[in-house]
Amino acid sequence: MRAQLISDAIFERIVGDDISRIQAFLNTPSRIYTEVQSFDPDDVISHLNKRVSNFTKRGSGYSLAYVSRLYISFVKYSPFAGGSFIPTP
Repeated sequence: MRAQLISDAIFERIVGDDISRIQAFLNTPSRIYTEVQSFDPDDVISHLNKRVSNFTKRGSGYSLAYVSRLYISFVKYSPFAGGSFIPTP
């Protein structure tokens, strides 16, 4: 199977007496999982933490407030297999 994690995160920062909020969509790369290569939640969490860190370290002053939605997309993986040979010039 092929899987990808997508999160809908809310970042906040204090501006004067107000709180500024911004929505960000963070995702992991689509990865292939088989009987040999199993799903590793620590790897997924590590990748999402890197995305959050990249978003907050750009000097914006925003910090992660909460994750409002978390999606995981599963797709059947069908590797390409050639069945014929076509000569090329």
